[in-house]
Amino acid sequence: MLEIRGHVQYLSAVRSKLESTIEESGAPPALSVNGKEAQEILLYDRAASTEVENWLRAEVKRDLRREPIGAKRWSWLLPPSDAPELSIPLSSTGEGMAQLLPILVALASRRTPTRPDGKTYLAMEEPTTHLHDDLQIQLARHLARIAMEKDPPVIILETHARPLLLGIQLAIKEGLDPSRVILYWVDQDERGISHTEAVEFDRNGLPKSRHLRTAFTDEQRLLRELAQAHLRGKEQKLG
Repeated sequence: MLEIRGHVQYLSAVRSKLESTIEESGAPPALSVNGKEAQEILLYDRAASTEVENWLRAEVKRDLRREPIGAKRWSWLLPPSDAPELSIPLSSTGEGMAQLLPILVALASRRTPTRPDGKTYLAMEEPTTHLHDDLQIQLARHLARIAMEKDPPVIILETHARPLLLGIQLAIKEGLDPSRVILYWVDQDERGISHTEAVEFDRNGLPKSRHLRTAFTDEQRLLRELAQAHLRGKEQKLG
């Protein structure tokens, strides 16, 4: 681990709020842990900007564009794709977009190595903060596409999001090489001591660990209880 110290692009769990206006600093900034430079980076990095624009258009049905508001000052707009004439500031599109944009920018900047040997490392906490389930799955597919590249970056995610994991599992079933994915499951024993289990996936996207296959039984239990409650309600009406 010491060999990659100082060479990892890291984003914390809570990213910075989006600014309504961006001023060019004269040189491309580096992305800090709270991602506040994401909008300015898009002004300089055309390849990253194009990738982010294409993803938002395809997955969110929004068109990202910049608008000059003064000397070296810009505002990013994010109107619906079917109403591009609307001047909707990116900063007014919700907390989810504020949390997502630095993630997209970090991923789009992956071709800039973070280590002298040309390897790129990206580490992100809670990449799905404030994202609804469908968008979490779309983000998982984006991550999977990057992982399938010829020379992909090393992407380390810390998450509690079940939809994100399901999206990755689905990507494996659809062709992502399972050897490119590994999950570290952290759990506590009865003494409060945390243990980490490395979990691999088979080609059907299923975890090879029996423990993980039964780790999400709460969802199944709640659905079962809901179905039983509906059945009881129908029986009472019939009675």
